[in-house]
Amino acid sequence: MMNKILCTGAPRSGTSMLALLMTYFKDLNVYHNGTPPKLFEECDVFTTQQRHDGKIWNDFISSMSLNDILENGIKVIYIYRDGRDCLVSSRKGQEGYWYGPELFQAEKWFEAMEEFIKTNKNSNLFHVIKYEKLVSNPSEEMSKLEDFVKSPLDPSYVDFYKDFNQVQSLSTAGAIGSEYNGLRPIQTNSYNWKKEKHKQRITEIIQTYKDRFSNILIDLGYEKDNNWLKEF
Repeated sequence: MMNKILCTGAPRSGTSMLALLMTYFKDLNVYHNGTPPKLFEECDVFTTQQRHDGKIWNDFISSMSLNDILENGIKVIYIYRDGRDCLVSSRKGQEGYWYGPELFQAEKWFEAMEEFIKTNKNSNLFHVIKYEKLVSNPSEEMSKLEDFVKSPLDPSYVDFYKDFNQVQSLSTAGAIGSEYNGLRPIQTNSYNWKKEKHKQRITEIIQTYKDRFSNILIDLGYEKDNNWLKEF
């Protein structure tokens, strides 16, 4: 039986990059131009980000939790990233934060992570990728992914940014929709949230979501306690 795989995660967590990397697995029909109308009737793998309530939904999927998808026998590859970097991220070539401009839009990240935290991670259909580990040690993380997918990985994946240069992925309803023009190599680009230019934004988020924010970062393994909040 062919793999049926959903790749997902909160926006700005590396989901677009993951979608492209999946195309380097042999014999996997990866749909990376949005979300196919007939889903797994047309492909083996597709990617969509979690929506504002943390669920997986769009014009082609009724609102489903990650556990619902696993219970349907579909493999899930979930990528997540330090929320502080997500929340200061912006679209390429655009001003302002992706989770914005209103501060309450940061709740989309919180909802996504809370949905992830309560997902059955012991399921053999569920594979988790920590973005920071993927970009700092891609060979190890892609090897783990190869074992999970059970399909050979073409080593040329390291040049994915060259292969997809100048290629556009047009957005469809509920899809990632991403312009691949200007992709960069797999490389570490974390801790942007510590830059002075983001201090006000991070401070505002902490003032509004202090305990909720810190508790999620602890659950995800980015912090051991609340001491990181002291400088704010």
